[in-house]
Amino acid sequence: MKTANTLNYLKDLFFINRNENCKQLDIEFMISSLLNLERVDLYTNPLLMSDQQKEELSSMISRRNHGEPLAYILGTKGFWNINLKVNKHVLVPRPETELIIQEILDQFDEKPLIVLDAGTGSGCIALSLANERKQWSIFANDKSKKALRVAIQNKKKLKLSVNFLRSDWLAPFAHEKFDLIVSNPPYIKEDDPCLEEDGIMYEPLTSLVSEGSGLNDLKNIITSSSTCLKKGGCLFVEHAPWQTKGIRNIFRESSFMEMRVFRDLNGDERVSSAVRY
Repeated sequence: MKTANTLNYLKDLFFINRNENCKQLDIEFMISSLLNLERVDLYTNPLLMSDQQKEELSSMISRRNHGEPLAYILGTKGFWNINLKVNKHVLVPRPETELIIQEILDQFDEKPLIVLDAGTGSGCIALSLANERKQWSIFANDKSKKALRVAIQNKKKLKLSVNFLRSDWLAPFAHEKFDLIVSNPPYIKEDDPCLEEDGIMYEPLTSLVSEGSGLNDLKNIITSSSTCLKKGGCLFVEHAPWQTKGIRNIFRESSFMEMRVFRDLNGDERVSSAVRY
């Protein structure tokens, strides 16, 4: 069986793909995954790659060059303090969404709460909160059976306690009373050019796009939450920066007060919260 030193092979691949989607960091993660190494070990303790591994790597690089997200190719994505399985049925968790986790943890301590993550996808929000707040009772729902399958697999792998349910937004919870509801819903406009960008074109469209200039699902969640939250309960939603004003108006019309807006690491208004009165 022919083999190749990973360090020399890396250099060749970097040069060949220098003008492609697949960047140096992508290739490093791919080889690390194939060889079950930490990325730093590629340089401190380079190993040999077999012909079969080189063929697998070639296929992975081709997929990345065609725009497929690295997370789908590797089958995993880190988020907050956990690693999640991901595939084409769920969105790739974004660093921007970690802002929701940070703000919730800053605002709520270990005191038991009843929490709902609406439209959970891979389960990234619900499972991250469950990992940090063991005393909370956390529920999470999604209308996609395939997405829920991924979330449940992540729950089992991480050995965390989250109650996953299949439903469309908050309709089944009209008579429930949550302390906290959180959601990262679709909020991209149907004609937004970002949908053609690298990686995004491979993600599930229904998890990205919402009608009404991207506001329909956000409006549904906010108005429905007013009947699902306890008095004094809090709602957190992720949204596009330009949607802040519209969301503020929907909050006001839906029995919410004390709206707060949080900026992501890029300085963009990415998350809003409000309290039901």
